[in-house]
Amino acid sequence: MARRGPSQLDMQVQGGSKILTVIDQGIPKAKFTIIGQYAYVKINPAVLKMLGGFPLVKSDFGRWLKIPANRLNHGGPAGFSLASLAAVLTRPAPLDPAVRQATLNGRKVVVITDHRHGVTLYIANTGPAYPLRADLMGPHPQRIDFTDYGANFHITAPRNAIPAR
Repeated sequence: MARRGPSQLDMQVQGGSKILTVIDQGIPKAKFTIIGQYAYVKINPAVLKMLGGFPLVKSDFGRWLKIPANRLNHGGPAGFSLASLAAVLTRPAPLDPAVRQATLNGRKVVVITDHRHGVTLYIANTGPAYPLRADLMGPHPQRIDFTDYGANFHITAPRNAIPAR
């Protein structure tokens, strides 16, 4: 059986808006733009399987579908916000008492470990103390890299989206 490559999630957050791109084996499989109460979803077979319940035809593939944002899974990346990240990072937890110093991609970091929740967090040790990486353990290990702080971009709704029927 061939081993599958890693899945990735690229996310850009600006206030309450976000752009999410799901990448599987190096190929973008799904793209979401979430602005306020609406989510815009780039239509393809993988997206239809994820969402289900939308009467679409093959000629709609490659176009954007406008749906209520609450139709997406808010326990996952669609519900991610900077406030939810801050809540997780500041919750009381038994942290490993030995905070250690390390280097991550050439930057000095402080490494904090929460063994109970299976989280290792790497925080910049020079300049602003931004989180740079989180390693999440458990049955489905994940790595989250936080990059492009302060990047200038603007999230806008895709043009000519098809309203959900």
